[in-house]
Amino acid sequence: MNKVLVVGDANVDIVVHFPQYLNNDRTKVKYSEPRFCLGGTAANTASGLQRLGVSTSFAGTIGQDSYGKFVQESLHNQGIDITNLNVDAGVETVGVFAFVDEYGERYLWAWPRKNQAFKELTWNASLQQSVRKSRWVHASGMCMSFPGSAQQTMLTIFKEASANNIPISFDLNCRCDDRQIDSDFMTYLHEALALSTFILGSGPEELEHIGPGDWRENAQSFANQGHTVIARDGANGAYIYSPSTIETKTNCVHIPAFNVEVIDTIGAGDAFDAGFISGMLQGKDLYDAVVYANGVSGYTVSHIGAYSTPTKQQLTNFLTNTIQRSQYETVS
Repeated sequence: MNKVLVVGDANVDIVVHFPQYLNNDRTKVKYSEPRFCLGGTAANTASGLQRLGVSTSFAGTIGQDSYGKFVQESLHNQGIDITNLNVDAGVETVGVFAFVDEYGERYLWAWPRKNQAFKELTWNASLQQSVRKSRWVHASGMCMSFPGSAQQTMLTIFKEASANNIPISFDLNCRCDDRQIDSDFMTYLHEALALSTFILGSGPEELEHIGPGDWRENAQSFANQGHTVIARDGANGAYIYSPSTIETKTNCVHIPAFNVEVIDTIGAGDAFDAGFISGMLQGKDLYDAVVYANGVSGYTVSHIGAYSTPTKQQLTNFLTNTIQRSQYETVS
C-alpha cells in the first residue's frame, strides 16, 4: 500500500544563480554552474516524502518529450510509484527557469506558455484504486489555477478520498495575476477547500486571496469551518489555525522557523508539505508535525543541489544541531 498519493504538476527546473560580484567595481565575477533537476510543486513534495522514507505514488501528466522523459526517470529512480503518471503526446512538459538572487529568493519563468501538460489529468479506474489504497492524499493547487481537465479530476479525487475517510492536504499554490484570483479558478478552489482536511499555503502570498479578510482572518475563517490551516510565513515560520485552537480560545499557534543561512528558497514550501505529512503519519501531534515541517524546509533552503530535501537521517541530525528562532507560542 502506498501511504501517500501526491497529485499535481511535474516539470523540470533549470536553476540559474545570479552572478556573484567579488569586488565593488563588479569587474570580478563568479558564475555558478546552472543545474537541471526535477521540479513542479507536487513532484517536489513527492520527492521530499520519498526521501523521508514515506512510500509515495504520483499522479499527473507529462508530455512525450525530453523534459517528460527526465521527469519520468527522476521519479522512478527515487522509488516513487508512477503508475498514474500519464504520458500524453498532445501536450508539452514545462521547463521552469528559476533565477536565484544573492538572498536566495527565486524568480520563475515557465516555457512553453501554451499546451502545458500539468493542466491535464484524466480520472480512471487505476487512479480511483490508488486513491482508495492510500493513507493520505496530497494535492497542489497549481493544476487548478488554469483551465484544463485537471481541475475537475482533482475535485473527483478529493471526493473519493473524503468518501473513504482518507485525510486530504491541499497546498494552495495559487498563481495570482495582479494579486487577483481568476473567478473560475476560485469556484474550483473553494470546492476543493471545503473537502480538505488540511489547508497549507503562504499566508501573505496565498491565504490573503481566498477570502474577504486579510490572510490571518481568512485562515481563522476556515478553521471556524472545521479545517486545519497551516500558514507559512518565510523566515517567521508557520502559524496553525485549527478547531483545537478555537476550543482553547487562542487564535493560532506560532511555530518559529529554524535559524539557518538561506542559500536557495526553491521548493521550500513543497519541502515543508512533505515534512508535515511525514510527521503526521509518524503519529506526531499537530504542533510537533509543524516543527518537523519547519525542519525539512530549513534544511532545504540551507542546501543546494538536485535533491536538497533531507533524508530522514539528515533531518534527524539537523533537528539535533539547529536551533529554532524561539519556542512556539499561542497568539491571541
